[in-house]
Amino acid sequence: MKSKRLALYTFGIFRAPASDPVNQGFHDRNDRNFLIAETSEGFIARSGYEEEPGPESWGTQVFPRFYSERGDGWSPSTLSLWKDLASPMAFSYAGIHGEAMRHGREWFLKPAWPPYVLWWVE
Repeated sequence: MKSKRLALYTFGIFRAPASDPVNQGFHDRNDRNFLIAETSEGFIARSGYEEEPGPESWGTQVFPRFYSERGDGWSPSTLSLWKDLASPMAFSYAGIHGEAMRHGREWFLKPAWPPYVLWWVE
């Protein structure tokens, strides 16, 4: 029997357009966050984005049905695979990502939706 892996999808909507200077703190942390995630215990892989450097895209990027494109063509989202639940939780709430989460209200709308979804895959 194949072991199950945990898929994790995250989604946020910036308070201001993606290129607005208020979001610079988010952008400054982005590459370091990806690097730390990719070297974290229990991390398996993540999907990249079409026409961007980094990992290969796992397919067409799909946003939640309620999302309306605001004209800047960008809303932060991730799709990754992990060995277990403890691993992404340890990454999310510690280090640079935990520090970034404490600034989340500066960059993102308060979600009226689940900001992440987890499910088990073969």
